[in-house]
Amino acid sequence: EDSAGQTALERLCYSTGNVKAFKFLVSYGAKIINHVDKKHAKTTLMIAAIYGHKDLVRELLDSHDVDITVQTEYGYNAEHFASAGGHISIVDLLRAKQKKGEGENEGESETTASRAANARQRLNQKYGESAIQGTTSEKKSEATKF
Repeated sequence: EDSAGQTALERLCYSTGNVKAFKFLVSYGAKIINHVDKKHAKTTLMIAAIYGHKDLVRELLDSHDVDITVQTEYGYNAEHFASAGGHISIVDLLRAKQKKGEGENEGESETTASRAANARQRLNQKYGESAIQGTTSEKKSEATKF
């Protein structure tokens, strides 16, 4: 851990998301965070999802026993973070994994786009509009007027 309490694996997820480096660190005992507590506000999967590291998310889903349903204290899971970051291909990976694990939900009608919009709205409510800048056409038109 560094002085901020982050491990090398966490720093990797926050930065490059390099799968080769990830595999190397795990092979030498780096722990994948698969729970949320006072020390770990997000899981390894959540961090990789919000930063758009698709190959790393795929590695976690395919080769490691990660729980895609883990939620933060505010109720967000990896899919919410991927949606809020606009990483639709990661949302699709997570949803495919979830469906594979539990079968198709017949009553599910919410689209990926609407889930992304809902996640953005919740993050804006929690952290303010600056949490995701430049996402509304109003903000874009204000910038063009200037």
